[in-house]
Order: sequence, then C-alpha cells, then structure tokens
Amino acid sequence: MNIADIVVIISIAVFTGLGIMFGSVRSAGALIGVVLASRIAENYLSKGQTSYIFIFLGVVAGCTVIGFLAYGATRFHPIEVMEGAFGAAMGFAVGWGIARFIFHVAFMFHPDSSLAQAVYASALGMSVYDIAPIRKILEIGDPLMHPKIFKT
Repeated sequence: MNIADIVVIISIAVFTGLGIMFGSVRSAGALIGVVLASRIAENYLSKGQTSYIFIFLGVVAGCTVIGFLAYGATRFHPIEVMEGAFGAAMGFAVGWGIARFIFHVAFMFHPDSSLAQAVYASALGMSVYDIAPIRKILEIGDPLMHPKIFKT
C-alpha cells in the first residue's frame, strides 16, 4: 500500500460517510458538481491556465449548495428508508471523482513526483484513474451493442 492507495481510501471513505449523512439529493448535487468541475477544470488545464483547482473547488461547492437548497425547498426523499444508502453510493462516486482529479493533476503537472509514481505502482490508483470498473462493464456489454448477426 502506497500514498496513492491511501489517497483513494481516505477520499472514498470521507465522501461515503458524508453521503450517508447528507442523503441522496444533496449528494447528487455534489456528484453533479464533481462531474461538471472535472470537465471545466480539464478545459482550463488544457489551455494552460493555473486557476483550475479553484475552478474545480468552486464548481463542486456551488453544485453542492444547489443540492442543499433543492433538498431544503422540496424535502424530497426518493425512498426515505434508502436515503442513507443512496447517499452513500453517491458519496462513493464523489470520493472516486475527487481522487481521480488529484491523480490527474499529479500526472499533468508533476509526472515525476512521488504521488504520480505511486499511482502507477498502486493497486487502486490506476483503477481509479482509468475508471476501470466502468470500462469492464462496457466491455461486457460490447457484444450486445455490436452483435454478430452472420457467422464468419
């Protein structure tokens, strides 16, 4: 276990715990924020601008606040009994996204740093960075998306 594994475990554990406490609606706001912030920050990063970290944090915080306001205005619970479980799942995804963003920054700006090298040697780091579970699911579904009608 190296520093990259520790970053993944701490990030996912913290945000899963917060997801349980916040519930699904507020955690969904944070998840949408991480996805939007990653796209926007990577766009700024590709242009060479250095304010990408503040943009990332600002977009995540803004979407999380919108999630809190949406929950406060509606008090919407998809299924009250499962609110914590849905929140935990969304929190897990938020933690995954935060860890991936940290690794992305390490690869882009400090490819020779100990963190970037640790991600390559890590059991969890490259899976988080490459989003390996989603790729595996897509590979499993590939025969359904591209069926071979005629045998060759």
